[in-house]
Amino acid sequence: MFQAWSVPIAVRATVLPSAHMAKRRGPLKNDPVVEATFQWQAHGYPGGARLQASLSLLRAEAIVRQRNAELLRPFGVSFAHHEVLMLLFFSKAGALPLGKIGERLMVHPTSVSNAVDALVALGFVERVEHPLDRRARLARITRRGRNVAKRSAVCLCEAQFGLEALTEAESTTLFQILLKLRAAANDFEQSGPQPSGDVPTGHDPTERRSARR
Repeated sequence: MFQAWSVPIAVRATVLPSAHMAKRRGPLKNDPVVEATFQWQAHGYPGGARLQASLSLLRAEAIVRQRNAELLRPFGVSFAHHEVLMLLFFSKAGALPLGKIGERLMVHPTSVSNAVDALVALGFVERVEHPLDRRARLARITRRGRNVAKRSAVCLCEAQFGLEALTEAESTTLFQILLKLRAAANDFEQSGPQPSGDVPTGHDPTERRSARR
C-alpha cells in the first residue's frame, strides 16, 4: 500500500495540504508553502519566489473552490454544475448544444453530459431536440433552474466569490498578474473578439430589481 509519509517532505508539503484540506479542522501549525520552500532550498534546489507563488496558487485554488462549494451546497449543485447552469442562464435563448457548452467551459464532452444529466435530475435543465439538426440535442434551462441561478448568483456575489479577504484593488491586481500567466500559456486568443451581450460590464442586477419595486 502507498504510504504518504514515504514521500520526501518537499513533495508532501506540496501535495497534502490541498488534498486533505476538507478533512482537517483548524489552521495548520506551520505554513506548508514556507516549509516546502525551505526543504527545496535546503536540498540545493533554487525554489525561491516562483516556487512560493506556484504552491500558493495551488493552495489558494483549493481554498476558493471549497468556499464556493460551501456557498452552492444549499442549492444542490457543485461548482462545475453551476457553471453549466449559469452559462445557460446567461445565453439569450436559454439553451445551447452540449458541444458548445463544452467549448465555452473548456471541458470534455463526457463531463458536460454528466453535468447536464445531474441538472436534469434536479429539474433545473431539460434536454430538447435541436430545431435545425436532428442529430444534436440542446440543454435548456427550466423555470426552476432560472430561479436557482438567480438566487445562487446573488449568494456568490455577496460572498465575493470566495475572495472576501481581498480588496477590489487587490483583486484587480491579482487578475492582471494571472492574466499575464494565462496569456503566456496561450490560454485564449488575445486578438479574439471581446465578450458581448445584453448586459454591459459592471451591471448590477440588484439595481434593476430595486428599480422595478
